[in-house]
Amino acid sequence: MRLVPSVLSIAVLASSAPVALAQVVYREIPGDREFTGVLIARPRSFEEWIADGLAPAAARAEIARARRALATYPLQRYVP
Repeated sequence: MRLVPSVLSIAVLASSAPVALAQVVYREIPGDREFTGVLIARPRSFEEWIADGLAPAAARAEIARARRALATYPLQRYVP
């Protein structure tokens, strides 16, 4: 089974990573890709967890844990 990081573990790693690791440069494009300061995140889908080898109960537990972590932040806008 392959280990897959959860949303929460990625957030913890990202907040503790040295600045030198951030080598990607993002450029704002007016009218197309403008920085808003809003983070877009979603839990991995059930199908994604199953495809990575998790049992259905474990996949549901990971999704619930990620949703709890994301619930601490206000929802700005939801577009399905």
